[in-house]
Amino acid sequence: MGTTLKVTTKGQVTLKKEVLDRSSPPSPSDSLTIPPALLAEIQAAADSEHRPPMDVLRDAVKSYVREQRWRQTLAYGAERAEALGLAEEDVPGLIAESREEQRQGR
Repeated sequence: MGTTLKVTTKGQVTLKKEVLDRSSPPSPSDSLTIPPALLAEIQAAADSEHRPPMDVLRDAVKSYVREQRWRQTLAYGAERAEALGLAEEDVPGLIAESREEQRQGR
């Protein structure tokens, strides 16, 4: 199962869910509209890379999701550091300490 995107020349993007049994009819949330200027940029990027626009959109979404995961990881690290009372300047010493412990087999 997955989802495919269909882009019209007017920038309407429809999400087509590939499922064996769709339990609900399509809804307005199954589509989005890309502003013409952004659609032109997507098309230009696709043309310059000799790729379909859908590949450019897929890569953009993957990049966005990856960036969001990274931001969540950084936020978690900041929360843990605050909870432990650690400051950024503590990190190099903690890394050196951890590496020394690993070398000594602890």
